[in-house]
Amino acid sequence: MVDENDSSIPYLHSYASGDTVWITRFFIPPTLRGQHLGRMIVEKWEKSLPAHIRVIRLRAPDTDSARPCLFWSKLGFRYTQSDETPIYSEFEITRHTEMEKVLAEPVEAQAS
Repeated sequence: MVDENDSSIPYLHSYASGDTVWITRFFIPPTLRGQHLGRMIVEKWEKSLPAHIRVIRLRAPDTDSARPCLFWSKLGFRYTQSDETPIYSEFEITRHTEMEKVLAEPVEAQAS
């Protein structure tokens, strides 16, 4: 188990619901950013997903910098909505942009 209070360790938390997996938290320490470590972690994690997972979703924080959304866009994620309603967590109050990456179309859509 990774201690989320240890700011020197990268981590990715997710949960699955049906054919969708949500990335709930993703963190790369500032000292390790810019070395493609985030990309490597996400790509390796994505390859380890069960075969029935068709969609990955996340909520990227809206910040003064577009970096979070740009990072996910480079990994194939697309915007689904921007929400003006803040998300409340034990850490902060933040606005977010919902993004998703479709790994495979549903079987019904493929048959058409």
